[in-house]
Amino acid sequence: MGLMKNLIIILIFSFIFSNKSFANDIKLFYIEEMRIGESALLYFSKEEIENGRQPQQYPGSDRYIISNISQHKNFKKFAQIQINYLKNDDNYKMGGIIGSAPYDDIKECLKDKDITENKMDKALKDPVKESAKQDKHYDPTGNSKTYITQYFLENGFAQITCDDWSEKLTKEQNLQDVLSVNLIGEDFGNFLKTEAY
Repeated sequence: MGLMKNLIIILIFSFIFSNKSFANDIKLFYIEEMRIGESALLYFSKEEIENGRQPQQYPGSDRYIISNISQHKNFKKFAQIQINYLKNDDNYKMGGIIGSAPYDDIKECLKDKDITENKMDKALKDPVKESAKQDKHYDPTGNSKTYITQYFLENGFAQITCDDWSEKLTKEQNLQDVLSVNLIGEDFGNFLKTEAY
C-alpha cells in the first residue's frame, strides 16, 4: 500500500467540485466508527497519530496534516485509515477521513463499492450524487481507471472509489486495486480546492 497513501488524496480534488443543492449532514456517516469533526484521540494515541505523519505533505500549504494508520487492531473493514487534521491542533480534530482496503479482483472491489453506495443512498434523503470513470493520471497509457461516486452534502462531500490498476503496473510496481471511502468536511474541502495544490 506504499504508493497508495501518496496518491489516494488526489481523488478528492480530481473529481468535480460542483455547486449543488443538498440537505444531508456529513456527520451521518463514519469510517471505522470515526466521524468528521471528532478528535482522532478518541480512536488513536498521540504517538500513533504522530508516527503516521506522511513524509510527503500538501505542497501548497501546511494548514492540514496527513497521517496514515495501517493495520490497526480496531480496524474491521479497512487496512489503512488516512486522517487530515489542522496543524497545531492538540485535539487532532478530523477534517477528512479516508478508509482504504486492497483487492486482488476489481470485480470484488466494484461489488463492495455498489454495496456501500446503496447503503449511503438509503441513509440520505434525496441523495445528490455524480458518478464517473476516470483515467488514473499516474498511468500515461490510460489503462488504469478510477470508478468514483461523489455525494454532495450540506457540510462536505463523501466519495466511494475503486482504483483499477493495469496488469503492467500491478506486476512492475506491485499496485493493488483499492476500495476507498472518503469523508471530506467543508473546511477541509475548501482547503483542497484553494490552498493544497
